[in-house]
Amino acid sequence: GGWARAGCAHFLSRADSPAGGLYGIPELRTPLGFESLAARAIASAKDLVQRIESEPPGMNTIWALDDISNEVCLVVDAALLCRCTHPDPKYTAAADNAYMALTTYFAELNANRPMYDALAEAVRALRREQAAKGPGHSPSAEYLEGMEVATSLLHEFERGGIRLDHLGRSKISRLSHKVVQAELEFSTNANDPGLAGTFMVDTQAQLRDLPEQVRLRARSTPDGVVVPTDPSTLNSLLVYTRDEELRRRALEAGHSSPQRNLHVLDAMLAGRHELAQLLGARSHAEFTIKPQVAGSPEAVVEFLH
Repeated sequence: GGWARAGCAHFLSRADSPAGGLYGIPELRTPLGFESLAARAIASAKDLVQRIESEPPGMNTIWALDDISNEVCLVVDAALLCRCTHPDPKYTAAADNAYMALTTYFAELNANRPMYDALAEAVRALRREQAAKGPGHSPSAEYLEGMEVATSLLHEFERGGIRLDHLGRSKISRLSHKVVQAELEFSTNANDPGLAGTFMVDTQAQLRDLPEQVRLRARSTPDGVVVPTDPSTLNSLLVYTRDEELRRRALEAGHSSPQRNLHVLDAMLAGRHELAQLLGARSHAEFTIKPQVAGSPEAVVEFLH
């Protein structure tokens, strides 16, 4: 979460590796590899945190934080991709566990005030060093890149509530954990074919635009044709059918199931709202959109209309 999202190109470069294992990652020859990858990433990150807290603040502080991001991003991105695309439930369950372990750890890091203070002091120290060189001395490429990275990291720390007191930061960490749990449960339920809903069409002819293997999933009954809304079928309907009304009905039915997600959605929305308000926003929408180009939910609504 937060500043941990920098450096994701590390994962993408590894994905095409000739080494065996899922996504070219040797450890992912089996689902158990996710557990070892997550544990190793956290251990490496903890070593880097100790280094940050023990060394004088400077450019090394910034690059150490960037290294933490790189260490974690490999596992987080692999876990997210796996849980959304892999057909083996053992792999997706292992990916869920790795993702949860890493997001929990980073919720703690996002509340680490000494680390934030070290980063802020590193920025001040670097500015002093640059100013001491005089106005005629152009900043180096490393300085410009480091300051850009540091500014982004500081902003993410501050958006995450780092300036709150200890109790406030602890509450943010607990709420963030609950929200991530709800998000994972919601996604898992939504992607479970066994929990998918259905909707009716009058005849098989209405499905003529679909590939044959998708049409075969529909079931004829005396009252019409029952079409499942599992993710694979729903995506095919939205991609292939030219019937706008059919696409609308499919989308509506697909997003209205499974029923067990209703209470999960309530918990997720309540958690996001409380989290946003603790962080100074009126709503989750405002908190999410404020740093983006649009700037506010109202501007988005105006644009859409």
